[in-house]
Amino acid sequence: MKKAVMLNPVLLATVAVPLAAVAVLLATVAALLATVAVLLVTVAVLLATVAVLLAAVAVLLATVAVLLATVAVLLATVAVLLATVAVLLATYQHLVHVTEEQVELPKI
Repeated sequence: MKKAVMLNPVLLATVAVPLAAVAVLLATVAALLATVAVLLVTVAVLLATVAVLLAAVAVLLATVAVLLATVAVLLATVAVLLATVAVLLATYQHLVHVTEEQVELPKI
């Protein structure tokens, strides 16, 4: 006759409790890894946001540079116009002076 195998409940509990503790530890590690993953995604989003902001600042600086170049061109145009007016005035004064020398005024 075969003997029936008897399982000892104390022995089973002795094995089950450490296995449950290992399962809790593994679940804790999994939760920590998920938290780290969320933090890494958050950091990636923040870095992408910073990159977008820096690109926006670069575009603004380029716009300011173009505006300053436009102002410089306008100032150069004004300078050329003023120089032209100066040349025209000098020419006019010269012509008036030459004309006054050529015209004989009547003597009184």
